[in-house]
Amino acid sequence: MTSALESLGARFTDYLSDLWQQPCLLKAISQIPGGASRETYRLTVERGDEIQQLIARRDPPSSLIDTERAWEYRTYEAVYNHGCVPVPEPIVLEENPGALERPFSIMRAVTAGQATPAGLEESEMTPHLAQLGHTKWHHLGQLARIQPAELGVDAFMPTPEHAAKRELDYWRAVIDTDSLHPHPVAQAALRWLERHMPPPSS
Repeated sequence: MTSALESLGARFTDYLSDLWQQPCLLKAISQIPGGASRETYRLTVERGDEIQQLIARRDPPSSLIDTERAWEYRTYEAVYNHGCVPVPEPIVLEENPGALERPFSIMRAVTAGQATPAGLEESEMTPHLAQLGHTKWHHLGQLARIQPAELGVDAFMPTPEHAAKRELDYWRAVIDTDSLHPHPVAQAALRWLERHMPPPSS
């Protein structure tokens, strides 16, 4: 581990020690590459006589993607508590930047299985790709069938009558605001989406 990572890991474990009211010891920390919206770290923490495998996601100093950390975390929490599809167990959302300079969240790591998309390209995965694809879209379908109020997400985020139109309007505004030069392909895509808008969610 680099000294910077060790220092960051120690701050995570100090935070967890206060959260759990039990001393925690950092065993390992590594940064997971990729992702534009959060810095992501894999932590191995000793808590009493247990080893905890955790994933921490911290806001970067700046981001290319505008995302709402609280909505993201609370949605994981709602889906985890509902049990409709498998998601990591949420542990804490910390929006006070004091502890680690920037807001962050921590979830329990899913330790079984292959977590990197690159692993799907390995030859031994070829026989399983069709089943993996079926399982992925089955889970997404199960999630899409659940009404927002049943999950409880309407308690912390707006649930517009026409979600697709809201998202299209939002991302059009982001593109228009952030563009430094014309983006004819993006504008053409927006026009196509406008013409092929699905009906409001029932």
